[in-house]
Amino acid sequence: MTFTIAICFMSGETKEDYDFPIQQLLTLNISPTVFLTDCDMGLMKLVDENYPFAQSFLCRWHVNKNIFSHCIKRLGGDEEGKSWKEFIGAWYAILNALTEEAFTEKVNQFNEKYDKDETAECVRYIKKTWLTDDRKVRLCSAWVDKHRHFQTTVTSRYFYFYVLSTISWCVQVYHANTRSRVESAHAMLKSYLGQARVRQNLITTWRNLENAIINQVTAIKANEATQKIRTPWEFMGRTWEGVHHHITWQAMTIARDSYLATPEPLGECTGRYHRVTGLPCPHTINDKRTSGLCLQDFDPHWLWSKAKRSPPIREPPMLIDRQRRLKGRQQERSAIPYTQSQDQSLLSKRIPSMFERVQSSLQKRALPTCSRCHIQGHTRSSRLCLLKGDDPEISSRTQTVSDDEGFLTAEEDLHVSDLEDICTKDNDYISAYASQASSSAPSANIP
Repeated sequence: MTFTIAICFMSGETKEDYDFPIQQLLTLNISPTVFLTDCDMGLMKLVDENYPFAQSFLCRWHVNKNIFSHCIKRLGGDEEGKSWKEFIGAWYAILNALTEEAFTEKVNQFNEKYDKDETAECVRYIKKTWLTDDRKVRLCSAWVDKHRHFQTTVTSRYFYFYVLSTISWCVQVYHANTRSRVESAHAMLKSYLGQARVRQNLITTWRNLENAIINQVTAIKANEATQKIRTPWEFMGRTWEGVHHHITWQAMTIARDSYLATPEPLGECTGRYHRVTGLPCPHTINDKRTSGLCLQDFDPHWLWSKAKRSPPIREPPMLIDRQRRLKGRQQERSAIPYTQSQDQSLLSKRIPSMFERVQSSLQKRALPTCSRCHIQGHTRSSRLCLLKGDDPEISSRTQTVSDDEGFLTAEEDLHVSDLEDICTKDNDYISAYASQASSSAPSANIP
């Protein structure tokens, strides 16, 4: 997320005008590693003097706009024309050459094709203005990509759409440049300032800028809190588990998209991607699909908290397939004793605390009551139930007899009057049960 660290009102764009904001920036104890500017010689000299260890690059968007204004008329005057598309495509090939040898080769091809007739003036302008020894190292990938600039080579988001409308094969190369939002940050500040008639005085302007910064900080904090407690579904795998809630979603998305866009089989790793972006390259992600990425694979620029980089505690890698895991769980459950397996908290719920175990041991559970014979001590499916079974003699006595005839109900008849007939089948069993049946049966007058 792009954010503003300082705002300065300037009356001009000379070296003296830039000196005050650069000196104030030094007091913030901020040490930028990359400066991206337009071709302002006064600003570039001050940056080189005050930040000798930082890299100063030229914005490609401004450079391409200058080339457009100088060369479009000599190439037909049509931005959508074939001549202009071929010309700007050859220029992009020079910018994106990865090595100095490739850069020299692309420049020679550019000279052979356009250093003639009307386009010769365009070639001379590009070579004398942008391909000099002191500017090509600030502009072309053969030298720029030797430093970690996090793929920030433009100050305007519009550059991506410009490339999209001119030549298709450059879309993938410059897709990362949409993340540079310097110009969009300026537009955000101007939206708070309002129209020219609203900018009444310095106090009103200051208050509007203060509101813009407060809202920006609030949005950043809310975004940070969200990303520290949530995990997108595409990063649920073992590969990203070690960096959850520590690395920004944007960093993980860029690394994942780069890995998915790289065709297989992977070639030899040159280290260029990690050197430029500070993100794990597709080779690193492919090698750590099982073990998982760690914080050391990312530059501190992509961390939410840059103060400490202690590795998070992770679960051990699960190398057993799903069927073996399920089979092992079933064996573990079958090995638990019957008394413990009845406690669902030991199987699928949380482990009970010590006081919960003591309370459960002190509580006396009530005896179950059979829903068939209404006697405590067993359930409906228990063998102790007298009414369980397919005995026609027992089943025929489940009908209710009217009380007007002076008879008891079928259940009362089983408990008392017919107990002697049933005892003939199993005298020992029923005699032990008779005392319990007689005590729990309802009272009635037997004729």
